[in-house]
Amino acid sequence: MLHALRLLACLACAQAAPMASPADALAVDVELVLAVDISLSMDEKEFALQRAGYVEALRHPDFIKAVRAGATGRIALTYFEWAGTVRDDAVIGWQIIDSAESANSFADKV
Repeated sequence: MLHALRLLACLACAQAAPMASPADALAVDVELVLAVDISLSMDEKEFALQRAGYVEALRHPDFIKAVRAGATGRIALTYFEWAGTVRDDAVIGWQIIDSAESANSFADKV
């Protein structure tokens, strides 16, 4: 029974994945998924604050410094918004972050 539950959990996670990672083709230090709750438990003000926080963090010099300090000096990053399901128009696909420019480009899409 426990084996079957583990299998079901793995299958559920595999199906929930938004898309394949580019890290398969390029070594990265971290594959980071920003999964953002936009359900009715949040109002517009909270949602805007949450989004602004992600943008500010992505642009922060300490974030870039931390990314560059890794063994490869880059991470793979994706962002999606969900409220029970993930909509295609609420997804920013996997991108490599390895500089202030790439982080700012990603932040612009958020």
